[in-house]
Parts: sequence; structure tokens; C-alpha cells
Amino acid sequence: MGVNHLGSSGLEQRIAGLQRDLRRVARATLQNSSIGRAGLRVYDGGWIRIEDGGLQVTGTASVSGRLEGDGTFDWLGPVNLKGAQSVTGPSTFIGQMIVNGPWDLNGNGSITGDVAVKSGGEIRVQGAGGDVVLSSTYGSPRINLGGAQIDGGTSFTVTVGSTTVYFAEGTIRIAGMPTVSQASYPGSFPGAVVADTSGKLYRVAGG
Repeated sequence: MGVNHLGSSGLEQRIAGLQRDLRRVARATLQNSSIGRAGLRVYDGGWIRIEDGGLQVTGTASVSGRLEGDGTFDWLGPVNLKGAQSVTGPSTFIGQMIVNGPWDLNGNGSITGDVAVKSGGEIRVQGAGGDVVLSSTYGSPRINLGGAQIDGGTSFTVTVGSTTVYFAEGTIRIAGMPTVSQASYPGSFPGAVVADTSGKLYRVAGG
């Protein structure tokens, strides 16, 4: 039996050929491979790069670590996010936005368009001198200005403490007006409304 003697150059050529064959088989195997129940594990600082292609997931993708990205993120379909969220930078919402639960807006802003507060809700502006509250929880629009109260509807009333001024079609009535004796204002009559030098109004009491 003859012996095939390979020189150093021939051995190097044979090894290089085997390496080329191994690369070709490896590429063909990965390009047409399937991963079963055992899964695929990348460890020890390894990573997966996708070049000039894409990643398609028809099942479920689970990320238990940190997911980072740079570029445009396009998503079609419902999105359910749970836990604390933080968005930095300008954000634009197109379409209806519904918030269920408490929310806070901190900072300056502006609203273009109409804003409707449904029955049972209120708008409150807090201040050191008292809150300004706009609500319709009492069956008619109401504005509370510190210690004053304004009620609207088919009539209009302004209440401060125990005094109420009532306005309606062809009617002005003041309830809780302080009274004075008829003797204090000669020529007056019971039920008359008089004013002192400061402009304060009184109702003349009978008797």
C-alpha cells in the first residue's frame, strides 16, 4: 500500500480546504435551521446581530431584563403597559385619550378647544385666599369663590355667609338682609330697603 506523503504546503492547503467546507456547512445549517424544545442559549458575553434582514415573532417574546433601542419604534395594535412609566421628551397623542384614575399635571400648559366636565365632577383652583370651585353636583351650575357662592340655572343667586341675593326674570330679592327700626329712618315704612351713608342696605322692620 502506498503512502501519501504531504509536504507542509500540502497539509496547509488541505486544512484550509476543510475550514472552507466547515464554514459553508455551518452557514447552510444556520440558514435553514430549526430550534426545538431545547431552545437556543447565548451566553458568556455573546450576542445576536441581524443584518439586512428582520426578526419575526409569531408566538410570544418575553424579556425579563433591560430592553434598549435607538431609532424609530412602530407598533400596530393594542399595547398594555403595567408598572411605572417615564416618558422624556415631546409626546404627541392623535385620537381619543382616556385616563381612568387620578392624574396630575405639573408645569405650565395650554388647552385649545372645548373642555367638558360631566355631571358630578368639578374644577377646583386652589389658593391661599380660598378655593375657586366650579361644579354641577347640586343639580345646577355652581361656583364657589372662597366664602362666596354663585348658583346658576333658570335663576341666579349670590350667597355670602347668611345673605343671598336672588335674581330671576323681573325679580330681585335679598334674603338675610340686616334690619333697622322705622324710627331710625323717618318717613320709611316696614319692608322698605334703606341705605346708610356707607351704602350698606337694611330692611326696615315693622313696629
